[in-house]
Amino acid sequence: MSDSPESVKEAPPVPDNTSVAEETTEKPPFSELYRNILESKEPEVREEAVEKLAEMEGPEVLGALLLALEDEDGDVRASAAEALGTRKSKEAFEPLIKALSDKDPWVRESAADALGSLGDPRAINYLKMLLEDEDEDVRESVATSVKLLEAME
Repeated sequence: MSDSPESVKEAPPVPDNTSVAEETTEKPPFSELYRNILESKEPEVREEAVEKLAEMEGPEVLGALLLALEDEDGDVRASAAEALGTRKSKEAFEPLIKALSDKDPWVRESAADALGSLGDPRAINYLKMLLEDEDEDVRESVATSVKLLEAME
């Protein structure tokens, strides 16, 4: 056997499993996130699940986000409203209209932003009812969304 460079075979590259593991850690499967929304007693876990779901695609994701919009925790509901606004789904319209009357101002603000993003002018009259909301951030979000929607008409 010769030791010339032509006769020396290179070893195949070793797969880098680190990046695969990191990817898996960063994006848990839908079923795990859905279970976290349904079963976790910790609001932070449910909110994180909603935020990760927002990055996913598929019809089952929309259902999970709509479920999260009914969560007992305001931060979870607000995160769900934000995520629904990025989806531009007609199915989110009515639940987001309902969220405009949420007791938590962050939920109302997020719902107003989401409705502006959906681009459905039917939301204008509902949004205008909140122009006198007690929370300044809600009023600002409502005004921005109303202007955006009126410009689309």
